[in-house]
Amino acid sequence: MASNDPEHREDETPAAEDEDTGAQVAPIVKLEEVAVTTGEEDEDAILDLWTRLTRMVARSTD
Repeated sequence: MASNDPEHREDETPAAEDEDTGAQVAPIVKLEEVAVTTGEEDEDAILDLWTRLTRMVARSTD
């Protein structure tokens, strides 16, 4: 059972986010890099635009 007495507190404090805890984490599965072909590699762009959509709203002051 845990004791609330100050004499029996653990000396360990939780590690800070930047602190190295020394834990070794190994990957479960080793993944190889795979070339992905989408069929769009040899296509040329005919039109390339950048636009901004705005909406004009008339407000009534009744």
